[in-house]
Amino acid sequence: MANLETLERVKLTKKYYMKLKEGVFLVSNLGLPTQPFYFEYVKPFSERNKQWKQIALSGAAQRTCSVFKDKKHWESWVSGLNLKIK
Repeated sequence: MANLETLERVKLTKKYYMKLKEGVFLVSNLGLPTQPFYFEYVKPFSERNKQWKQIALSGAAQRTCSVFKDKKHWESWVSGLNLKIK
């Protein structure tokens, strides 16, 4: 059975994002029926401002997000929900 636990599930603010550990997998709530607004590994601190701009442009800023250990952890979580993420 898939692990249905995320590391965290919180509102995605810039302050919160800047404190995340590099390399964790960040996934926003769904935008389309089965597609998150944003999903990506958290970049090194030197690239965070650029990544934050991408997050904001995607519509994920200020929305609920989930943090996973890595993409495989997220995929396992998704498979446990029986959703089809494109």
